[in-house]
Amino acid sequence: IRRPPRSTPKPSSAASDVYKRQQLHVEWYDEKSSERRRGSIRITLDAENAPKSSELVRETIRTGACARHSFCGASKCQFNRVENAYGLVQGKFAGIGKLGGNFGKRAEGASDSFSWDRGVFGSIPGGGDDFLIATKNHKEWDTGFTPIGRVVEEDMVVVEKLLALKTEEFVHPTYKTKMAMLKSPLVFYLSSSSSSYNSRQNDE
Repeated sequence: IRRPPRSTPKPSSAASDVYKRQQLHVEWYDEKSSERRRGSIRITLDAENAPKSSELVRETIRTGACARHSFCGASKCQFNRVENAYGLVQGKFAGIGKLGGNFGKRAEGASDSFSWDRGVFGSIPGGGDDFLIATKNHKEWDTGFTPIGRVVEEDMVVVEKLLALKTEEFVHPTYKTKMAMLKSPLVFYLSSSSSSYNSRQNDE
């Protein structure tokens, strides 16, 4: 007796979220405890509103440009700016600059469907390979910066710990903006949440 083939079950919403999630793995030195700390920041991509941006993040993972043990240059794959009072963490990773566009103009995504509030991850179109994570609400970014996804809420504790690291003032040569740059940029590596290496140690 021939049995009909089984239909492929649809992935659950939880499984779908895992597929959409990417992780930034970072280590830093905690001066208070004199210990090295490490943690993972999971980000759920919004492929519906930012398909090109989401694909560029996945492309970076596929090419291994910011993979574990890879070397992508001193200006890539790092957190380099934290603004505790203003409310942002900024860094770079290879490939996201391919989105193009002009500085300050949103490259994709409707501003009324995805606003920049705490935990949103995105980019500055035309600003190179820079990405931002908002640690406070920034509605003023809605018409310019491109939101790509959102940090999983429980992982915001890692982002907030980065805000406490030592910085030094840097004045942008063109826009004259005063920025708090990390004295020691933090190199990270990027992976998919579904990858085999999924060790998470978000230290207290």
